[in-house]
Amino acid sequence: MEIELKMAENDSAKDEYFKHQSQNTHDEKEQIFNVREGLIKQISLYISAILIFFALVAYLANVVFGDRSVMVLIDLQNEKIALIGEVRELKNQNAKLQKEYLERAVLDPDINK
Repeated sequence: MEIELKMAENDSAKDEYFKHQSQNTHDEKEQIFNVREGLIKQISLYISAILIFFALVAYLANVVFGDRSVMVLIDLQNEKIALIGEVRELKNQNAKLQKEYLERAVLDPDINK
C-alpha cells in the first residue's frame, strides 16, 4: 500500500511537472509567435515606407524633369518672352516699311497702278 501511495504521489508529481512544462512551452511558443508577428509587422512597415519613398521620389523627378515639368514650364516662359520681343521687333520693322512704302507711293505715282 505504501508503494502504491508513493507511486501515486510520483504519478501526480509527474503529471504536475509535465503540466507545468507544457504550460511553459505553450507560453514560450506564444511569446515566439508574438515576437515573429511583431517582426513581420515591422518589416512590412519598413518595406511600405521604402516603397512610398521611391514613389514620391519618382513623382518629384517627373514634376521637375518630365514632359510636363517645371523645367519645361520655365523653358516655355523664356520662349514666350523671346517671341514677344520678336513680335515687337517685327511690328517696328513693319511700321518702318509701311512708312517707306507710303513715302515712295506719294513720290512715285506709278506704284499705285
